[in-house]
Amino acid sequence: MKPILKVENLTTSFQGEEGRVTAVRNLSFELHKGETLAVVGESGCGKSVTALSILNLIPNPPGKIDNGCIWFEDRDLTRLRKRDMRKVRGNQIAMIFQEPMTSLNPVFTVGRQVMDSLIIHQNMTKKKAHAAAVSLLTSVGIPEPELTVDRYPHQLSGGMRQRAMIAMALACRPDILIADEPTTALDVTIQAQILNLLRNLHDEMNMSILLITHDMGVVAQLADHVLVMYAGEAVEYRKSKELFKSPHHPYTEGLLKSIPSLTEDHLVLYNIPGSVPPIHAEIEGCRFADRCSYAQPYCREHKPELEGDRESKVRCHFALNVT
Repeated sequence: MKPILKVENLTTSFQGEEGRVTAVRNLSFELHKGETLAVVGESGCGKSVTALSILNLIPNPPGKIDNGCIWFEDRDLTRLRKRDMRKVRGNQIAMIFQEPMTSLNPVFTVGRQVMDSLIIHQNMTKKKAHAAAVSLLTSVGIPEPELTVDRYPHQLSGGMRQRAMIAMALACRPDILIADEPTTALDVTIQAQILNLLRNLHDEMNMSILLITHDMGVVAQLADHVLVMYAGEAVEYRKSKELFKSPHHPYTEGLLKSIPSLTEDHLVLYNIPGSVPPIHAEIEGCRFADRCSYAQPYCREHKPELEGDRESKVRCHFALNVT
């Protein structure tokens, strides 16, 4: 089946104090219609930069897409004119940003911000857009939507702001929804509500979702496939159930071990030893080798490639659980 989104050899870099640094390196993946693909990894691994690259929102300067193609409906988004990209962004591909308090405009009401997409992309009148905004706020579970539509972001709780962000993203019924850490900074109860909301909306609208998160618990609940990133590179791609059952990359194994667990008398916490290499570091071999308990001298001298088939790929010379 032809993918709805295809990223090929994406490389994105930024100009820093120590020269140009690469945040995403030769990244390739596919997203299919109705699929939820989770992109996971530690902070700074390139997840959010990948999402911003897809929407052509990398600030230039200092950022720049150096190489690669992002195919959507037979068009390469990296080569669209700004005017044409604006027709895609928020309409066919929408995004829930990581922090709703900074993503929502504090000087406009929630309703106004939901209405803008409908007026711009759907050519609705203000009256119809207002009614649609109330309906959208209702659909995402916001109480008293007729009143909330005229409230400002600071008048809403964190969970309500996140729901308002989801309503904005869904306003034009996009083909692809990019959710960047949609449950970050929310308490456990609100997190569960937001996850249930995303699951229900996905089922109702048959949307494709690109879920960006570091929370493997969220991945287990929502994702069909998982793309694991480390230091700007893809290191593993698998079906979600298979990845949780038998990870192939040592980094993935470490991420799964890092999920807190309870024994009879105490909470078990695990952390991957060491730290992510500096983004500007030039490493000859595997970028994970210094933190890997399975590493051999060969790993530090030879760079592994991402190898496998369409359903299972891994970047490791000595992949785990492979028969």
